[in-house]
Amino acid sequence: METTAPWEHGSEFAWVPPLGNSYPKAALPANAVLYGNGRQALAATLLEGKKRRGWRRCYVPSYICQSVVDAVHAADLECVPYPDLPVAQPDLDCNGLRPSDCVLIVNHFGWRSSQFSQLIRTTPAGIIEDHTHDPWSAWASNSVADFCIVSLRKILPLPDGGAVWSPAGYSIDPPSVEEPDHQRAALQKLVGMLIKDQYLQGINTEKNLFRCFQTEGESLFTPLPLSSPLKITPYLLERFPWDQWRNKRAANVEYLATRLREIKHIDILNPSPTTETCSFGVVIRCPTESVRDRLRQYLIERNIYPAVLWPKHPHMMSDPRATEFSKRILFFHADFRYSEADLDRVVQAVHEFFRC
Repeated sequence: METTAPWEHGSEFAWVPPLGNSYPKAALPANAVLYGNGRQALAATLLEGKKRRGWRRCYVPSYICQSVVDAVHAADLECVPYPDLPVAQPDLDCNGLRPSDCVLIVNHFGWRSSQFSQLIRTTPAGIIEDHTHDPWSAWASNSVADFCIVSLRKILPLPDGGAVWSPAGYSIDPPSVEEPDHQRAALQKLVGMLIKDQYLQGINTEKNLFRCFQTEGESLFTPLPLSSPLKITPYLLERFPWDQWRNKRAANVEYLATRLREIKHIDILNPSPTTETCSFGVVIRCPTESVRDRLRQYLIERNIYPAVLWPKHPHMMSDPRATEFSKRILFFHADFRYSEADLDRVVQAVHEFFRC
């Protein structure tokens, strides 16, 4: 069903003009190092630990994105799954960890507080925290991990970019080159963002055009070789009002979650908001995988693009709870791009699906 004006909910960012001057609050710690994308940030961290601390195995949550597993393999470390879901405590035997191990712990959907890191604070293994879903949480700000990583383009309107910093004070070398293949991939993403902005402004642009640039650029991102991001990425990062956008996201998530709770056919998995946390978006659980897939298709036909975070893959299949969780959930964006009227359209569409 086409709307009377170009409109969509979810999917990738369009171009957002930066402020004219640097924003007074830095988006990242002073010692953060930028890479081409988040998987490169993780690969660089693993390679650093492998070289200087002898890391050989990386323990990774069972519920995770495939690209994270790819980055561990690219760094030539053994990738060991441990049971961990956003709605449960991780099941990790810290007593069995060795100095040659490292553990990736993830703030899934921005739901976890700083107390979570205390679970493995005393382990001899190296600790890497992934704060992609909320880089500015109290946990991220007060971390004592060896390294923290983020994929910046997942949370901000950037064509590329990942970052690493070390709360423990370890050094990590910045990428030495602008790797040509990465630059080409990121430029495709940038072009897609610019064309999508024109589309949303009502300029005569075919939707398939910007989708082609966005999806092809995404498919070309790799963990290695390491690369600097596009030169425009740190420029934009310095000029985005990230904290205002985070506050808007928190308000939008709470509004959308509250409205969706009116629908008895689905479960809203978001925990109650706290001063420490800011949810990445709203996660719903459907009665069955079939209902989830039919709902998703129904919404896509109405220019609403909920995500499956994440589709099952071999690493995830080590944990039956993770695969079952993956099969029934949908993720709804609720970031600064959307007004309450936009979110109301999403709620109305979900209501209509279950009335059909």
